Amino acid sequence: MDLDMVGAVIGLTELLKQFGVSGKWNVLAAVLVGMAVSLGTEYIPGYTQQVVEAALLGLTAAGLYGLGKRAGSAIVNGRG
Repeated sequence: MDLDMVGAVIGLTELLKQFGVSGKWNVLAAVLVGMAVSLGTEYIPGYTQQVVEAALLGLTAAGLYGLGKRAGSAIVNGRG
């Protein structure tokens, strides 16, 4: 398992939090996402790496957008 796949599991778990998964369900979701990524790399090796990298790019872009939006809001509101 590559380090970027760990990042993908973390990112996808955070994405699920945005859709309301919380508490014990979040832990279960993280385990299931991890299992899905691991099984995908084992049984579909050619495409899984590309899917994981694409997911990481999308999650990174969404995170940077959200960070910029919060930082801009803080500056406008005088908290930055």
